[in-house]
Amino acid sequence: LNPAEDSQIWRLHYSGSKDKEQLTALQTNLAKTEELLKSPDIQKNPLTLERVKSRLIGTRESLPTFGGTADPNTVLTLARELQTAEPSGVATYSLISALIFKAHTELKSRDPNYAALADKTHLSLSPQELITLLLERGGNTANAIRENPNIREAVNIIIATNRRYTDSPQS
Repeated sequence: LNPAEDSQIWRLHYSGSKDKEQLTALQTNLAKTEELLKSPDIQKNPLTLERVKSRLIGTRESLPTFGGTADPNTVLTLARELQTAEPSGVATYSLISALIFKAHTELKSRDPNYAALADKTHLSLSPQELITLLLERGGNTANAIRENPNIREAVNIIIATNRRYTDSPQS
């Protein structure tokens, strides 16, 4: 481990100078993941299929961070299909992430303050972190976040998941 080297890597990341390179790597990864989904071996193994679909969702959500595009409706549809086919912790997390990604996209197009902060912090804060930060700060943007139906659904899923784990019988 070399702290000076690590510091340089992060400086390059936050400067945006590696965005094109990162986007190319993500697009390559996305193409490979989409190809994996076609494999009969993957299709036959539910756990592996779940992991590949989850990776596909996460990769698509990452594209806009580095200048690419991703349709939030397509991402959310994939996540809902995954949750329906294989309800699990991985599928639930993918659905929550897709709901937040869709809300983030909607908020960027509807709320100029949110859009400005999202653009300024896109390399340092994930949509979930930005949304959490803005909710904690309060104000009009926080109200817009709270009113977003995708955020409401994500929060309800988180609450239900937490109840499922905390309400289970103690051994």
